[in-house]
Amino acid sequence: MEMTAQVINQCTTSLSQAVQGALLSLGALKQMVRRRRNKLGTPLRVPNILDTVIIPEEFTTYAPHCDELVSFLLADSCPSPQRILIFVSQRKVAILRELRTWYVMAHFNQCHRCSA
Repeated sequence: MEMTAQVINQCTTSLSQAVQGALLSLGALKQMVRRRRNKLGTPLRVPNILDTVIIPEEFTTYAPHCDELVSFLLADSCPSPQRILIFVSQRKVAILRELRTWYVMAHFNQCHRCSA
């Protein structure tokens, strides 16, 4: 199943700038797609067992522009209770390589334990 942002990009890239300017915000469009998927009974699946969480390739990229896919999942340690995911684009990594000093804020968000 395509990600919500991909669905919106596919539908809006061929529109003129005037029409795109008249559309709702991206957040509002995403919410409309999510609501429609829920109504059709096809929401994105939520895993119920931690070991079965597999991130499909389509969820590791996004399309900021038409016909351009950007990867933002730099690393995935593996499906396990101590899993580490690193989200960053290659463009941001290149910027970090040029800097002498990094100021980092770590935010460790734990998912609630999935029940079997």
